Amino acid sequence: MGIKAIDTEYDGVLFRSRLEARWAIFLDAMRVRWVYEHEGYHTRRGPYLPDFWLPEQKCWVEIKATMPTDSEVEKCEDVAEGTETAFLLISGSPLNYYLSVYCNDTTDSSGGTQWWEDVRFSRSAEPGNELCIDSRNSRSDREFQTIGWEKLRFMKLTEHCIFDFDNRLKIAVQKAMQARFEHGKTPTKQEVQFG
Repeated sequence: MGIKAIDTEYDGVLFRSRLEARWAIFLDAMRVRWVYEHEGYHTRRGPYLPDFWLPEQKCWVEIKATMPTDSEVEKCEDVAEGTETAFLLISGSPLNYYLSVYCNDTTDSSGGTQWWEDVRFSRSAEPGNELCIDSRNSRSDREFQTIGWEKLRFMKLTEHCIFDFDNRLKIAVQKAMQARFEHGKTPTKQEVQFG
């Protein structure tokens, strides 16, 4: 019998775990809009409700405490393919995570759709410096797209990312990991966002 995670409230939303709430704080600190449990779907492996929808990035996010099972991965693939979007699968906390992205790669010999493994959060070197994903790839002809073949603007080649773990990302991780939820405490969105 497994142990059930503790429901946690943040920003008026009741999350199924503190881990999900910590990721919501991280996204807020980086000024990424999110919707929690936006829509459920029927997949090959049964019903599935992704944790987050990122409307500006047009992608789903699933948070797992440990590495996902094959069945959990297949559910993510089904939702991405059925909605023609990308999917981020995150295992772990904002401090120590493993990130995979399910998307199209127009230069891939397998026809394009695949998981990009062990990529990392970064900030774009382009104007605005928004949160992005460093693909850890520098092939200049590579373009990442959603499953519906729309350009995936937040997935960047390494040369278009700010190198290292910059201060803004570091502060976002600290805010997520230091948030206290015991005895009715909960941080506000205004407390975690940058000015």
